[in-house]
Amino acid sequence: MKDVTTLKNNPVYGYVKWTIIIIVVIAIVVVVAKIVKAAKASAAVIGEKIGDEITSSQTGVPVPRIKICRSVAADCESAITRVPFIGTKVWVTDDTIVEALNRLVSSEEAVLTSQFFKEISGESLKSVVEGGFMVESSRKKITYRNDLV
Repeated sequence: MKDVTTLKNNPVYGYVKWTIIIIVVIAIVVVVAKIVKAAKASAAVIGEKIGDEITSSQTGVPVPRIKICRSVAADCESAITRVPFIGTKVWVTDDTIVEALNRLVSSEEAVLTSQFFKEISGESLKSVVEGGFMVESSRKKITYRNDLV
């Protein structure tokens, strides 16, 4: 008769043991991955805050307004319809660009928004506004039109 009290002689014990070890290793890897992901996200937030402080000291635009400038630049980019894979402008939604740019309250913000737009799209915001894609009546509605670069 087999001694059932000693599990080491039971072949099922080996399978169960290795299954548990594999599950524990996977759980540890998942936890470590989540910690690394959270650390990267917090580092990005801290880096953005530090960057905003530096930008604020260089441009004179307050930090909360810097976030608005980024949002305006993103809104202007989303108002441009481009040919997929080529990137050529096909259509510019005038009202969206006018509405976004009129959220700016100073010429410094217009310059900063132009820089953010250049980072996003690779082209000048002034070229989008003045480059023939918008009608003149829409251009005239932009408060800081002359300050765009």
